[in-house]
Amino acid sequence: MESLNILVRDSLFGRLLNYASKGRFFSYNGSKTLEDEDLPSPDSQRWIIVGFVGPDDPDIPRNWPTLARTVAGLNVLLLNFSFYAASALFTPSILGIGEAFGATTAEGTLGLSLFVIAYGIGPLIVCLRFK
Repeated sequence: MESLNILVRDSLFGRLLNYASKGRFFSYNGSKTLEDEDLPSPDSQRWIIVGFVGPDDPDIPRNWPTLARTVAGLNVLLLNFSFYAASALFTPSILGIGEAFGATTAEGTLGLSLFVIAYGIGPLIVCLRFK
């Protein structure tokens, strides 16, 4: 039951339900809260350090039940597979695009080219934004 609670709680549905119910459903374990004095500050700026309460914290993924870790791993596997498959599925339609719209091969491959370029450049933009 605990693994199902973790899976539902951390999903979009669980987070929305928790927010709408003001924390009554799928709330997080707030067993210990660290005070500002307990947190090390690397410099004079205010830093927010996010961490786990201890080695037995149920929010650490290695402490999740096997079912929860398996489902989380399968989600990552499915998302990666579908993204790579999406780029490969576009390739057979290039000739059909040329015939249907009177496009050249270069114009037909534009969609695939933009997809692959965005796949490569997207993480760079995200890294620069959150640096």
